[in-house]
Amino acid sequence: MLTEKYKNHLFTFAETPYDDENEPYRRRWTKEINSYATNYNTFDISLAPLVDSLFNGNKSQLKVIEAGFHKKAIIASETDPYTLDLISAIDDGKLNSKGNALLVNPKRNHKDWAKHMKRLIENPNMVEDLGERLYETVKDKYSLKKVCQDRVEFFKSIIK
Repeated sequence: MLTEKYKNHLFTFAETPYDDENEPYRRRWTKEINSYATNYNTFDISLAPLVDSLFNGNKSQLKVIEAGFHKKAIIASETDPYTLDLISAIDDGKLNSKGNALLVNPKRNHKDWAKHMKRLIENPNMVEDLGERLYETVKDKYSLKKVCQDRVEFFKSIIK
């Protein structure tokens, strides 16, 4: 799906400018803390692979929250911490209307990542629907107003 020239550029792993606007895949490099989230404006689908391990199970689901606030569809590993907020939109091959993501069972890594990517490429409406559902999942639960309110209540409870 990629042009030969772009493939060669990607394999250099060089952080040099490249006009990838018309490419189906765009590599995005890490940015400074005050601007890294702007990368979400450059793609439609967020990929969040994670090895199922005790260490990773104790990480935050920040990628999920960021994708949700940016209304991006997400394909993620079906493992903690992502399963705290994500609901699979595909259950046993059938659409789940309550789903807000496409999840990949670690035992099916070898084929479901590509299958889900293809599904979203061929169904742009699904990309938009999943992004909206994920936004609805995170917008109230993780808003700064709600998080700060919860912290105030917690601090009040331990001061007593």
